[in-house]
Amino acid sequence: MQASYELEIQSALNQGGEQDHPTLNPSVARCCEAYYARFRAVLAIREHACTARHEARLAYRMAMPPLSSPRNIGDFVACVAHATLIEAIEGSDAARLLYAAQVAHRVLRSPSSPEKVAS
Repeated sequence: MQASYELEIQSALNQGGEQDHPTLNPSVARCCEAYYARFRAVLAIREHACTARHEARLAYRMAMPPLSSPRNIGDFVACVAHATLIEAIEGSDAARLLYAAQVAHRVLRSPSSPEKVAS
């Protein structure tokens, strides 16, 4: 099955890196572009799919939006979900990333606690 997966990646890359299923989410698209561009670049230099995939996964994560606003959090979650589908992020890592998004969401939602004034 692994060889089949690598053939599918190589086939997609030979077709110019275009996705068969384009996304409407710009953040997911940016992450995918980073993933496939890095995969192609490393594969061209080192010709090892395993190394290329590892570096592409890192590029995908680096392209993910920061957890700094409600919109970014939603986009971050979409990126994690898509990454699990294309195997750019493994399940255990996805769970940790989604937990981080959940915490960030709660922090942004919680009202600021007023600081006590010294009497």
